[in-house]
Amino acid sequence: MIHSHSKPLRILVFRPPLPPQTIRMGALFNCEPLELEYLYTVLHDIADVRLLDGQVSRTDLKQEIINWQPQLLLLTSMINSVNLIAELAQQIKQLPQPPLIFVGGPHAEVLPEHYFSPHIDGVFFNNQLKAIREVVLAINEERSFQQVKGAAFRIGDTFLKNEVWPVDLEEFPIPERPLLSQNRGKYFILHYEDCATVKTSFGCPEKCTFCFCRKMNQEAYSRRPLSAIMDEIESIPNENIFVVDDNFLLSPKRLQEFCTEIERRNIHKRFIVYATSRFIAQYPDLMRQLRDAGLSAVMVGFEFIDDATLAAYQKGSALADNEATIRICRELDIDLFALFMLDPDWSHAQFRKLAHYIRSRKIYLATFGTLTTLPGTDLWLQEEMEAAPDEAWWRYDLLRLHQQPKYLSRLGYYLWVMYLYLLPTLRTDGLAYFLRRSGWKGSLRIMWNSFLAGINFFYKLSLWP
Repeated sequence: MIHSHSKPLRILVFRPPLPPQTIRMGALFNCEPLELEYLYTVLHDIADVRLLDGQVSRTDLKQEIINWQPQLLLLTSMINSVNLIAELAQQIKQLPQPPLIFVGGPHAEVLPEHYFSPHIDGVFFNNQLKAIREVVLAINEERSFQQVKGAAFRIGDTFLKNEVWPVDLEEFPIPERPLLSQNRGKYFILHYEDCATVKTSFGCPEKCTFCFCRKMNQEAYSRRPLSAIMDEIESIPNENIFVVDDNFLLSPKRLQEFCTEIERRNIHKRFIVYATSRFIAQYPDLMRQLRDAGLSAVMVGFEFIDDATLAAYQKGSALADNEATIRICRELDIDLFALFMLDPDWSHAQFRKLAHYIRSRKIYLATFGTLTTLPGTDLWLQEEMEAAPDEAWWRYDLLRLHQQPKYLSRLGYYLWVMYLYLLPTLRTDGLAYFLRRSGWKGSLRIMWNSFLAGINFFYKLSLWP
């Protein structure tokens, strides 16, 4: 028996730090851990819940468990943390009175079997908030929880994967945000400081073969009621809000209603959203309405700069859409974060072509990821890939190479990656852009953080190539 009715169940919810080997641009981006706050929202009325964000504060998880003695440990995980989660679980299970250990998060949603370990008690892969709450209620009432849908539980040496159940977004809660207030100033997107996070939909209807996100939510696309979204936005004190939907700009009718509600409720926020260049190119007038409603930045997957490659990966947009997006965002003074893919099979000429494209189009905000075949994606299935039993999942940081470049050395490839990242800060017009956006202080911080990110990039590559 792990729970006595005399005291509430103690639950520790932990977002682990990324593994030390993982390369990330943490000095430039760090998002509020919304998944932790959702868990707090659905559990704190039936348990004593403590949240720990290991990505903004150093935490000795083992010592925390020894001191507080929770009966449940909930871990949220991305693909980079699969090995780290296994190591943490093994260490914690060696304690005299270890808690039950459950894992959830984006990677568990698509590939729960990656967490099937003798040291993990359960993995949540569908309707996670409801499933976790049902498990906690069962423990409180001293019932078995191993039949709860949307989860897989370890029974002896094997895991039993239960059936899924549909997500009812009409009942989806508005999250309470203890971490956002506790860690004020620690969540940001470049020059958008003290940034809150909102999720309005789940899944994505696009068909990009390299994309992991579209495999989530059982490969379905569903949206929360607009009224609940507006209530949530009104409840957030922060000016900057990052909408983390895989694609926020989808339905013109819904977006017009969004603009109307923003005006009716007299909401003054700055929104950062993901979008496709196809939508922006098709609806320039609606983009103006959205700008007037507070849309300040769009993150757009340009991916490649030729139509043949875009079509090969079923991107659904064309180079002309990307060109129109650049023009529209410049005319409306909306920050454009252009997301590009880099192919290890490229020659120096192809890298120079991309660099010229960025300079000539005056793109100042961009990210560059190595084209990576992620497990669970259509590309992974098409190429019939298999993970090794001892796969180093921390390598899947979307920057590292997973193959030898075709025409370049590994060092040559990584030098191109770093050059592209530093390109905006190496230009006088790039500096002028950042000065206009964030002033001298903000611009110096961005340049310093970019320099630190570059040092960190090569330092980690030298230790863990």
